[in-house]
Amino acid sequence: MDETIQVTLAANAGVLLSYKGRKLLIDGLFHAENVPYSNLPEASLKAIYENKPPYDGIDYLIFTHRHPDHFSRRMVKEYLERNKVRGVLLPPSDRPELTEFQKLLHSMGVRCMAIPVSGSSVITPEPDISLKTIPTKHLDRRFYDVPHASILIKLGEKNVLFTGDADYTTETFGDMPPLHAVFLNPLFFHAYMSGRFFKGGFKTGAVCVYHVPFPEDDVFHIRASIAKDMEKYHDRAADVYVLDSPDQQIIL
Repeated sequence: MDETIQVTLAANAGVLLSYKGRKLLIDGLFHAENVPYSNLPEASLKAIYENKPPYDGIDYLIFTHRHPDHFSRRMVKEYLERNKVRGVLLPPSDRPELTEFQKLLHSMGVRCMAIPVSGSSVITPEPDISLKTIPTKHLDRRFYDVPHASILIKLGEKNVLFTGDADYTTETFGDMPPLHAVFLNPLFFHAYMSGRFFKGGFKTGAVCVYHVPFPEDDVFHIRASIAKDMEKYHDRAADVYVLDSPDQQIIL
């Protein structure tokens, strides 16, 4: 069977992984107001809700943290009322409404896998799929108290790391295995490529830049900054893929 990984960008940090007939949606059900990032286009959201390609048959919903540009309780609930999944991976929370939300998922018969408050944990929902949760601080110090995890997903023999909004100034990711691909937001990408602020490193075959606004939402000219980094530091990374278009697909 084909062991390539198909990557589809929904929007922002929302990414769909397809591997050997299994589909994992990471940070893909969200809605945030008044932020310099892009929400899900109406057509993409409709396809997700209505179980249409390429978003048909999603097996796992995975979330790095509960900020509104990564996670929407309302949208997850609506999705699960329409579709069945094999499991949902959520960061912990002591907020009553989110604790009740996890209870609601259990009442709906949904397997809810909680990320530990401290320490890494490995979850193996299927023989050839494992999820390693790595508690990492959020880049914005105002949100250090918000549980946040980078997620190392192993698909067969391929390791793919999603860093979410990890604080690259304090995290080094020094114990990572060789990676097939790492997903970095634009700030992390700049730190990684320039060698400033980020003191760690990755042994990776590909770098995927996500959390990139679409052109109409790019008020801080993030897309231009990424292009400059790619031109200036082109010899410092393996293959670089910029995920910046709705439903954009790449093969890893």
